[in-house]
Amino acid sequence: YLAAKLRLFRMLPSVGWVVLGATDPHRRAVLSAGVGRAVTFGVGTGHVSAEDVVYGERGISFVLVTPRGRHRVMLPLPGRHNLRNALAAAAAAWAVGERPVDLAERLHQVVLPMGRWTRLRSPRGAEIVLDYAHTPVALEGMLEALRPQARRLFAVFGANGNADRGKRPRMGEVAGRWADWAMITSDNPKTEDPAEIARQVAGGVDAVGGLYEIELDRTRAVQRALALAGPGDIVLVAGKGHERFQQTAEGPVAYADLDVLLAEGATFLERLD
Repeated sequence: YLAAKLRLFRMLPSVGWVVLGATDPHRRAVLSAGVGRAVTFGVGTGHVSAEDVVYGERGISFVLVTPRGRHRVMLPLPGRHNLRNALAAAAAAWAVGERPVDLAERLHQVVLPMGRWTRLRSPRGAEIVLDYAHTPVALEGMLEALRPQARRLFAVFGANGNADRGKRPRMGEVAGRWADWAMITSDNPKTEDPAEIARQVAGGVDAVGGLYEIELDRTRAVQRALALAGPGDIVLVAGKGHERFQQTAEGPVAYADLDVLLAEGATFLERLD
């Protein structure tokens, strides 16, 4: 993966910008490629950084610090990972000449696309969060952000087939640590056996003593989670987000988490632009 990224960086002209996380463990390898000018970002560190950070249930307040000034930002997205994403975007925009005051205003107006932290309410009163998180880091970012808000936290997720098998137990470990209950299901198994993928994910949950069920039919998995969750609970339905198909050995099969949620009577908690 790093080698593939470095190939992209080496395509840059010498006057181009390389935008890097200030604490990224691979930043030295990228900089050693000897291309472009570096601008770094991070929380409390980097050319473009966030200071005085306050995390809330519906957003993050922070001071955006750049070499050309400081500006207070109210980012209407929760979660540490969304703060890092915002800083990466701000660093790229600053590098090409955008004014810091404009960056702060635009971050305040940002809206996530469908399938990214899309919030709904179940008929039984639980909050549902639909998100595309399908890697260990992304799943942990979502669960970490939701954990303080939830009486009980449920996670419905799976792992892709024909992809990195090493991430499967790591995803299970993440769910086992952060969620009260995990429903392991299918997520684009492609040509692999969905049951074997789920078994590998479950091994990670077992390793940390977490609670889980396996339901390979994703529709029934979502239905099961909604039946268990009530007021004060949060159900994270992760992995597919905006996707409209399940990729299987027989080819693409029409499926969307959002369609299932709406069919079960879920309603949106906020207006979608």
